[in-house]
Amino acid sequence: MIRTRLNFLFAFAILVLSGCGSNDPVPVTELSEIVGSWKGAGQVIAMKILPDGSFLQALTLSEIEEGEYEELDFVFEDGQIIVVGLESYCGEEDGVYQAQLLSSGNLEFIVVDDDCTHRIGHLLAESVENEWARVE
Repeated sequence: MIRTRLNFLFAFAILVLSGCGSNDPVPVTELSEIVGSWKGAGQVIAMKILPDGSFLQALTLSEIEEGEYEELDFVFEDGQIIVVGLESYCGEEDGVYQAQLLSSGNLEFIVVDDDCTHRIGHLLAESVENEWARVE
């Protein structure tokens, strides 16, 4: 009888505690949350986000370190990221995105308003997964 009650209490505690974790994405609100090196999940593409808002992208992090990259700039404004750059493809128009950190630790960009498909490809990791995995 006591064992049955203990098993019930143990099962109940596990059930309650398992509901405490959240799998919901967390919106990125500050650049400092995503500064670092990232690799497209499932793809050969890499980016480095610098503290000054520069976004460097190439096929590999080695290429970025060697100075062979495309550069864009991020500005946070009202919970959104304004992306500036790639004028040769996008003209003077900026792109507007939201970023969120997923429960996996990966980063995801969501297009809010951008007519430049080339820039969209850059931010969406040019992949079906649309996720970036942090590289330590």
